[in-house]
Amino acid sequence: MVLLSHIPFSLPGFEIEGVTRGESSFVITAVARSLAATCPFCGQSSKRIHGYYQRTPRDLPIGGQVVQLRLRVRRFRCQNEGCARQTFAERLPEIVAVSAQRTVRLTKILSLFAIALRA
Repeated sequence: MVLLSHIPFSLPGFEIEGVTRGESSFVITAVARSLAATCPFCGQSSKRIHGYYQRTPRDLPIGGQVVQLRLRVRRFRCQNEGCARQTFAERLPEIVAVSAQRTVRLTKILSLFAIALRA
């Protein structure tokens, strides 16, 4: 595998840790960098990190190569004592929907193909 120094698109809110190229794929590893997140249930902002997890959405191919993102995302503790949720995961609306397995960019392209094929 070859380690690359950059990617040809941006990942807003993330810092790229590495880009690895294999025979038929790219793996882009990135870490979320926002200082706080907003609870999607009560709207309270929180800086209190509860833990981490990894999201691995697929993205648009680059030069015929499969692109797999490895995004290290944080879980936060809600600071609102009255909130029904004690923890929540930070949202990535510009990159990937809440429980999606592919990026917003890839979903848009696939939707355009589906519409064109139905016509």
